[in-house]
Amino acid sequence: MAFAKKLEKYNVSISLNLSPIQIIQAGFVSELISKFEEFQLKEGSIALEITETFLMKNFMLVKKRL
Repeated sequence: MAFAKKLEKYNVSISLNLSPIQIIQAGFVSELISKFEEFQLKEGSIALEITETFLMKNFMLVKKRL
């Protein structure tokens, strides 16, 4: 998040590779949002890239979290 904040002035976004397993873990989404807000990042500063294999099997659960 700190690195993303440094790059904001250049209009560069950071991509985070996430496993759907991370997304469905208790507290993960709220912690991610909390850190985003803590660093006062602009909308679009972070892009989340999610691996597809697990997503295909648990689409509804992952969709709910997103």
